[in-house]
Amino acid sequence: MATQKRLSQVLFGLALGLLSVACSPSADSIAPTQPAPAQAVAADGLRLTLQSPQQVQGELTQGGVTLRFVASDTGTTAELKLSDGGNRILLHARRGADSTLSLLSGKLDLQADGAQGLTAAQVAQAGDPSAAAELNTQAEMKLLPMLSKLLGERGINGRDYPATYALHLLASRIADSADSSLGESLSPASPEVLACKDLRKDPNKNECYGMCGRGCSCWTWVCGDCCYHKGCAYHDTQCRTCSVTNPNACRLCYVDFVIAFAAGGGCAS
Repeated sequence: MATQKRLSQVLFGLALGLLSVACSPSADSIAPTQPAPAQAVAADGLRLTLQSPQQVQGELTQGGVTLRFVASDTGTTAELKLSDGGNRILLHARRGADSTLSLLSGKLDLQADGAQGLTAAQVAQAGDPSAAAELNTQAEMKLLPMLSKLLGERGINGRDYPATYALHLLASRIADSADSSLGESLSPASPEVLACKDLRKDPNKNECYGMCGRGCSCWTWVCGDCCYHKGCAYHDTQCRTCSVTNPNACRLCYVDFVIAFAAGGGCAS
């Protein structure tokens, strides 16, 4: 029951987090882009069918399991849809006039109005609450952290491709929950790593405070490098000050982590 409740909080934290996307440009500042042509399936199993800062779409197939995804952000609306190889919807989060989250093709639906700072009383729920726990057992969802990493290796990070911002953060939270590690991300010689102060070796002796990733494991695909970012620093602060006397910090660390990242400054350095 505790695991089910925790996953429900994490997933709806994602849906609410789509309400405040600090890394995204405003709708007026988005320049039209041409989607990239569909790619063949790469050796790592990733195939992209659309690629632009405002929309990334494709699928990842590994071990006979396929995870399909659509991630978009226009500045005023955002969407993240994950489905299996048979096109059954696993998770569908949308932000517009309100925020919605649907799990397992409508087995559980949640809806909230467009205001930020929502309370539980402002969230409408319909369906079977066990859908969250069921989703967590799906083999496709276990591919999400790897999908996030492979996108990052292609330069499709949350900084340069705001459409993928929520996907990367959800993937990092799932990896944390599973106590898994994907190791280092990109080569230490990558220009985006050398362009600023690399925190992977904890040069400030503060447990890599402000670097995006789990502990001192750098997830370059969140903001594009292994440096300090305001949103990650703010989230680190919440996690480090979480206690029985500071429950709001716990909420921002473990539940509304997407909101915390955006409110804290996102990928700004």
